[in-house]
Amino acid sequence: MAIKSLANQVDENAEGVEMETKTPGGAPPAQKKASKAQSFDDVPLGSDVKDGKYEAVVKAFVLQDPIEGKGQSVRFTIVIASEDYRGEEITGWFKIFEDENQEVAAKGAKFFKKTCVILGHPVTADTIDEVCQIITEEQPGVLIQKKTNDGFDNVYFNGLIEDSPAIRATHEAGYLNVAE
Repeated sequence: MAIKSLANQVDENAEGVEMETKTPGGAPPAQKKASKAQSFDDVPLGSDVKDGKYEAVVKAFVLQDPIEGKGQSVRFTIVIASEDYRGEEITGWFKIFEDENQEVAAKGAKFFKKTCVILGHPVTADTIDEVCQIITEEQPGVLIQKKTNDGFDNVYFNGLIEDSPAIRATHEAGYLNVAE
């Protein structure tokens, strides 16, 4: 015995026809949801911004509280200003201390200090928090290079951009509002 559905009775050449299907009892059919695990697994490790050089704006530099057994980092967020990705955010960290004993994380401290010099604010151990606050207030334009390594975004600050149409447009578009 063949059962014909209503869908098979619609002219296959017709365009723009909307069909409503219902399950027994008149309820709409249940949509299959991705499992919680599948939804989580589908989230990419890095940003959607392809590797390359971009104009960007520093949205925030924040000295994080020390985490027992993990150390202390400066978290930064930049907003891409270049047209193809304008408004896309990338967040990264400079690990500056290895543990609660404040042992210096040499590689992270080096990149952080170099970045602060590029942004016009040389930093010392005593001025880290203050420099982070100043950079966040200024929200300077920067030239960055984004590289993906093992699925993680690495951002290299290559220079300060004092003025450009892309930087102005990013400031004007409201992408840089920092939540209190």
